Amino acid sequence: MQRELSNMRNFLEKLRLENKSIFEEQHQKDVALKNIIEKIKELKEKLLESTDKSKSSEKRAKQLEEMLNEEERYASQMNLNQQRAMHCSFMENQKLLELKNEEKLFSMQLKASKAVMSKLDTKQRNIERTLQGLKESLYAICYQLETTGARVAHMEGAQAERECSAELAEQENRLKEVCGRHAARVALLERHGARLHDDMRRLARDLETKNAEFQSRLKTSMLNVSGGEKEVCASREEWRRLRVEEALTRLRVAHATRALAGLDRTHYTLDERRLQLDAAMKERLVEIGARRDMFGVQKRALVEECGKLRGEIREREQRVHQLIKRHDIFIASLGKDESGQQLSVTFFKIKFAAERAELRERGAQLDAEIVKRERDVSALEATMRVVHAAHAHFMAHSAPLDQDGPEITELNDLTKQYYERRDTLKQVQTQVARLEEQVADAGAHLTTLADKYKQLTARQSEAENQLESLKEHAQRQENRLQNAHDVITLNLKRAKKLFDDVDEWRIFKLSMYNRNYSEAAHTALQGVQETCAGVREARAHLAVLLCGEEVRRNLPPHNTRLHSYLDRIIASESAATLGTPPAVEESVFSESMTSSRSGVSMASGYTKRLSVFRRTLAPKVGEQSIADDIPDQARRSTVSLRVINLGIREPQLTESADICTRSRAFH
Repeated sequence: MQRELSNMRNFLEKLRLENKSIFEEQHQKDVALKNIIEKIKELKEKLLESTDKSKSSEKRAKQLEEMLNEEERYASQMNLNQQRAMHCSFMENQKLLELKNEEKLFSMQLKASKAVMSKLDTKQRNIERTLQGLKESLYAICYQLETTGARVAHMEGAQAERECSAELAEQENRLKEVCGRHAARVALLERHGARLHDDMRRLARDLETKNAEFQSRLKTSMLNVSGGEKEVCASREEWRRLRVEEALTRLRVAHATRALAGLDRTHYTLDERRLQLDAAMKERLVEIGARRDMFGVQKRALVEECGKLRGEIREREQRVHQLIKRHDIFIASLGKDESGQQLSVTFFKIKFAAERAELRERGAQLDAEIVKRERDVSALEATMRVVHAAHAHFMAHSAPLDQDGPEITELNDLTKQYYERRDTLKQVQTQVARLEEQVADAGAHLTTLADKYKQLTARQSEAENQLESLKEHAQRQENRLQNAHDVITLNLKRAKKLFDDVDEWRIFKLSMYNRNYSEAAHTALQGVQETCAGVREARAHLAVLLCGEEVRRNLPPHNTRLHSYLDRIIASESAATLGTPPAVEESVFSESMTSSRSGVSMASGYTKRLSVFRRTLAPKVGEQSIADDIPDQARRSTVSLRVINLGIREPQLTESADICTRSRAFH
């Protein structure tokens, strides 16, 4: 059976492949038909062009020649297509014959399988009959044994049974052995019969499934055969149409040959040409009419086939709509859930599965709990039995005590001690509760201290970070100051070249020292004022200290900026007023934001005079860079040479003497 089934599978696989190839060929034929239709459209267009009377005779002749050449090519191609179609029809007939032969083989195999199934059924019935006979014979033997034993016991009596006990025992054992063999044989036959019955059921199921599969395959093969027949009919019609077209092309070829023979003549009249064209047009009109009739027949056949297909499609659509409506009715009959959504079969399957799983888990938990409770109950019952026995033994063997006996006195003393100790325990518990409250308060206080410690640690880390940043800032400021000092030293060296007299150089240095001292004093006063800005008493004390004569004595009289700043600190204690910058008119040095790009200070005209002096000095020294480097140097340097008086003007005699004495005292 398995071999036959494998052979049938192979045959069906071959049939599928052949059907696939047939479908592909049909697709190719459809494509060829589309090409032919396009060709017909082109020919119609050419016919309209040939019938156009607006063209000359020469153009028409050329068009006719082109059409004849195309028809010749088309005729050769049609011959090839005709041969191919004949070959395809022959192959299709051969395949149809093979399919019919395979159908016969399938029917024969089906009949053989039915015969095998009937034989198996008869064998099964025979086995069942033999099994039933063996069961009846076994029952008869058992019944005979029982009746024989009863008769022997009744006839011989108890005494004879005692005398012949050995023989009876031997016979009984022998009969038991025989009965056991029969029982084993019967069991073996029953098992064999059950196995055969199972095999028969399995074979019957397999045969039913194979029969259904064969029937479906047979139906598929029949459908394929019917489709092949239809394709053969279509190919025959195509072949006939091709034959008609071939005959028409032959007519065209004959006409073309006659036309060519007529063209060989060198002399012809216009009337003969007109007659030839009329004859050609009539023949072409006859051909067009034949083509139109043929296409009308094909169109009617295609319309009929389309109507059949539409009917089948409508039937299938009705069937699909019926199934959809049945499904919708079934789903609507299920109802809706709590959220208002439509229920489905899948929803109920999932719900029932979840409920079963939940009930199963709940049942397992209840079973385990019941087993545990049963063990606890059995243990309590055993304990109660032991306690009851002890109590009964105690009540049976003990007498009531005397009220004035030592035991009662001792019991009263113990009761009094118990109450005293209980009071003491309550006092201790109260103390413990109080201590626990204190411990809780201490824990809360410890928590707050820990939080404060964390905050202080965070502040310390922030302060350390700020300190590091301030140190870095101070280092940068020191570097900047060092750079400024280097620039000043360089400027001093360059300025020293400008002065020929030592006294003028000393005056210049004194003015620089005076300027640095004024700036430092101003910065120190600003720092002290900012330090005392938050405390009113400190601001007042600072104002009192600055009012002293020693402070005024140590300040240079010409430094109006510093004097004005001291006056503002003394006059007002407001931090906002103290923080305002001084006016430009009162400042000795110009601010960096009021400095122009020319290097000239906007505060006074002394730097202008210095610039004029440098320009006059440059041609004497022979260095033009002294006069040209002033603007660039003023932009790069943080401390420019913005000095009030560099000794450029001619001082009075008394003032020069005082300055000289001061410079000597300074040095």
